[in-house]
Amino acid sequence: MNNAHKQMRDWLRQIINKFKYVSTLNDQLEKFDDWRTPKKLTIINMGAGFFWLMNYSFMRSILIELYLLLADREVRSLPNWLKDACRYAGNINPTRDISDGEREREVISSDEYRIIVGKNLDLLAEHSELIGKIQIRRDKILAHWDKKYFNNPNKIDLDSPLSKVQLKKLINSISDILRDQCVFLLEYDPCDFIVSEGPDLEVIMKHMSAKRAFKQYLALEAKKQVVAARREGRDI
Repeated sequence: MNNAHKQMRDWLRQIINKFKYVSTLNDQLEKFDDWRTPKKLTIINMGAGFFWLMNYSFMRSILIELYLLLADREVRSLPNWLKDACRYAGNINPTRDISDGEREREVISSDEYRIIVGKNLDLLAEHSELIGKIQIRRDKILAHWDKKYFNNPNKIDLDSPLSKVQLKKLINSISDILRDQCVFLLEYDPCDFIVSEGPDLEVIMKHMSAKRAFKQYLALEAKKQVVAARREGRDI
């Protein structure tokens, strides 16, 4: 690597941008799951086909993007970035905030930074089983169809089960790692990695709820008018 100081930071920014996509999709799915209550189920049923397609598409995108972020065989993955961070620790000059009145930041020694990166790698290793399951899904049903699952795609849930709770823990771990590296290399501490511009699923669901409530109000008013007309002997 000719210019590790710049190239490692550019690579890190690319990883962060890709992770924002994953994190935002997962955030939207969590908001959708919050609406899965008996009182709100009618709203979901109003757009059942659309919401099924959304849930399927979002989860598929999350798994594919997580694979790209985490697979060792993907050259520009996060694990490979961390390994190169260890290799080039003496050239990338990580720093941390000290704000002691004279200096704002201090350079972290190569040995200390390697320890930090090692802990990041250990954190990813805690999810190795889940990452393996994501890779299996990518190879068997996402990137292409394995003949074993073509006629019975739900069989993958038995052979390689994973849950949204597991995915959330993995996403949180990635967030913690990237937050560390943002602080040391990009010199800022992100509050989160969610793209929050524009309306999200929560807004859509609230609009649907309001629309349903308004229709119920109109129906009730029409019923009242019918009852009143009958009492007065008027034609309806």
